[in-house]
Amino acid sequence: MPLFDPPRHDSVETIRRALNLGLNVKMITSDQLAIGKETERRLGMGTNMYPSSSLLGQDKDSNIDKHKYEIVKRLQERKHICGMTGDGVNDAPALKKVDIGIAVVDATDAARSASDIVLTEPGLSVIISAVLTRRAIFQKDEKLHDLRFLNDGTIMTISKDRVKQSPQPDSWKLNEIFSTGIVLGVTRH
Repeated sequence: MPLFDPPRHDSVETIRRALNLGLNVKMITSDQLAIGKETERRLGMGTNMYPSSSLLGQDKDSNIDKHKYEIVKRLQERKHICGMTGDGVNDAPALKKVDIGIAVVDATDAARSASDIVLTEPGLSVIISAVLTRRAIFQKDEKLHDLRFLNDGTIMTISKDRVKQSPQPDSWKLNEIFSTGIVLGVTRH
């Protein structure tokens, strides 16, 4: 009996936008390899799919439900920050393990409980909105270290309109922040 399980309605656009923002998007599936490759092709992700043994090795646990958890664990051991969407009971352990677990709108109670975020509307595009909002917040936080307190205690602020989201993932410029702090600390005394 043939079954058709199409991707969510906004998945192609969401993945395209995520890739343009510098995010690595990977699909982990327990489907047969040929089905996984066809799904990736439909999503615009290419067809470069590997069996779990390529990451977990030949001595992997035979329990397929643990593969997502183990893959997340191995990626985190390699210093990757991992986010994951899921909907089933079998996704719950990995959703709990990832840095940002996201249960989709029709997820099981187990997946919802294990997640950091539960989507309340169909689709995944809200994830891109969250990434862009976080990057804007990061940019604003980074600019705060440039503010100078005036003698009368007036604090200057940054307008939200002047902060742009970074097109790529950001990182703190700690050397610059510490140097500025040292210079300000020394000149104030």
